[in-house]
Amino acid sequence: MKNIPFVVTIIASFACWAGGAGETEMRKIVTRAIGPHIAPDSFAAKPKTLYLAGGKYARAEEEMDSENGIHSLIITNEPDSWMINLADRTGRHFIDPGPTFDVHSPVFWTAKSEGEPDPDKEFKDLEFGNEMQFFREHGAQDVGVREVDGKACKGLTIKSGSREVTLLFDPDTGKPYQIDIAQGGKLEGSIQYLEYKVGLPFQKSLFEPPKGVKMVEADASKAGSVGVVGRYKALTEWAEQDNRSSQQLVSDLRKARSAKEVTAALKASALRQRKTTDNLVKLVHTYPELRNRPQLGLDDEGFRIWQQSHPDAKARLKSVPPEVIAISEQMRRSSEMLATNGGSESSEVLRKYRGNPEIMLAAEELGKVLAENRRKLLEAFR
Repeated sequence: MKNIPFVVTIIASFACWAGGAGETEMRKIVTRAIGPHIAPDSFAAKPKTLYLAGGKYARAEEEMDSENGIHSLIITNEPDSWMINLADRTGRHFIDPGPTFDVHSPVFWTAKSEGEPDPDKEFKDLEFGNEMQFFREHGAQDVGVREVDGKACKGLTIKSGSREVTLLFDPDTGKPYQIDIAQGGKLEGSIQYLEYKVGLPFQKSLFEPPKGVKMVEADASKAGSVGVVGRYKALTEWAEQDNRSSQQLVSDLRKARSAKEVTAALKASALRQRKTTDNLVKLVHTYPELRNRPQLGLDDEGFRIWQQSHPDAKARLKSVPPEVIAISEQMRRSSEMLATNGGSESSEVLRKYRGNPEIMLAAEELGKVLAENRRKLLEAFR
C-alpha cells in the first residue's frame, strides 16, 4: 500500500500483525514510550492501545491530550481508514489507493524525504506484533538475561551501523516486555509493553468508526503526506515543508564531520525557519480562522503566552475547523517522532563541538531567528 499520512509519522503507527493472524482473532498491545527525551508526565509518555487483526484491521486508542483538545482514535479497515478526534467528534476518512491493501506498524522507523539517507532501513519491518519473528529471522544475538524494573527478561539484539535495537521478552511466555533503541552506544528511548494479549475473539465493531462523528474526506494518495482535500491544501503543503525543514536539520547534523559543517547546518536551519514562518504568517492572513490554532507554529512557551494574552482562548481553540486540527496534530506527531529518532544524536553532535566560537555564533543566530519568529506568530495569531 501507499502509506496513509498518519501511519508513517508516528512512533506507533497502528496496523495489523505482519505474521498473518486470521481475521477471527485479535491481538491487543498496550505500550508507552520512555526515554531521556520524554518527560514522564507528558502526553508522549501516556499509554497507547492497539487492536490488531490480520493484514487488514487495526485500531489505535490514545488517552486525552487536554492541552491540545485531542482524544485520538485511529481505525484501519483496509482500504478505509479513519483518524478521529473523540473530543469534538470530528474525523478524516482515507481510502487507500492500493494496489495492495496491507497496513504496517514500524516500531520506530519513519519514512524519510526523497533522496535522504535511511540509516534505519534495516529496521523498517520491525513492527508491533511481529517483534519476536523479526529478531529471530534477522540473526539477532542472544544477550542473556537482563533485569527491567525487577523483571528478569531474556534479550536479543541486532546491530546495524551505529544503531542497536534490543528486544527484552518474558522467558516464560515469549511476549515482548521492552524494546530499547540505542544510537552510537547510547540509549535514545524505549518502548515498554504494558499488555500483550493474543488470540482474542474478533470484534468487528472495533474496526468501524463510531456514530455521530463529522467526517472530512482526505487524500491518502501521497506517501508521507498530510494532505487534506479542499480549502486547506496550501496549509497542507506548508506543513510538509515545515516537516522537511526539521528533518533536514537532523540529517545535516548526523552527517556533520566538522565544526564547519555543524555551523553550516545551523545557519541553513535559521534560513529555513525564517522562510517557513513567513509563509505561515501569509497563510494566517489568507485564512483568518487559522488564528485560532496557534499550535501550528508556536512552541510550548509561545502557546502559553498566547493563552495568557487571550481570555477567550478556550472558545477560540474549540472553533477550529477539523481539517486544521488534523494537520496540526499530524505536525505534532511528526515532531515527537523526529525528537525520538534524531534528538539524541543531534544533541550529541552539538555537545561534541560545545565551545566552538563559530558554532556558538550560529546557534545564537538561530536562537534570534526563533525568537523573532515567535514574535511574528504571536502577532499573526492575535
